[in-house]
Amino acid sequence: MGDIAAKLSSYNIFTNLIPGAVFAFIMKRLDIYDFGSLSAVVDVIMYYFLGVVVSRVGSVILQPVLNGIGFVKHDDYSKFIVAESKDPKIAVFLESSNLYRSICSVLLTTLAAYGVKLAAGYFAWSLRSIELGTVIFLLVLFLLSYRKQTMFIENRVQHHNQQP
Repeated sequence: MGDIAAKLSSYNIFTNLIPGAVFAFIMKRLDIYDFGSLSAVVDVIMYYFLGVVVSRVGSVILQPVLNGIGFVKHDDYSKFIVAESKDPKIAVFLESSNLYRSICSVLLTTLAAYGVKLAAGYFAWSLRSIELGTVIFLLVLFLLSYRKQTMFIENRVQHHNQQP
């Protein structure tokens, strides 16, 4: 367990592990869903996975919506790469920004889960159908995340190939 914790970067702790633990806590506290506790190791893995999910909701759903309505703005990615290499503080600010986005995503995802719980009671959805819907949602979410990450890699490759 100590080896796993040592290999987690501060980015992974702040963007995935903490938001995942907060999400699990809020879900249990609001009596939406209890992820249970099998052991400390399983809990950490579950919190990390939940954090990855809420982080991806923030990146793939929340961020584009906020960009679309003009709430946040992002400059050209190649400008970001150049600026980041010149100013190491940008990485720190980016980590904080991603933490805030993840917290917003925790709250958005909690509201969505509460909505599903209410709808399940109203429409008499079975637990099995909710679980299947969740798996389908996660598949689509991670497919979109994979595409987004691949585009970031491609943009960095193109940026570095344009350099003299």
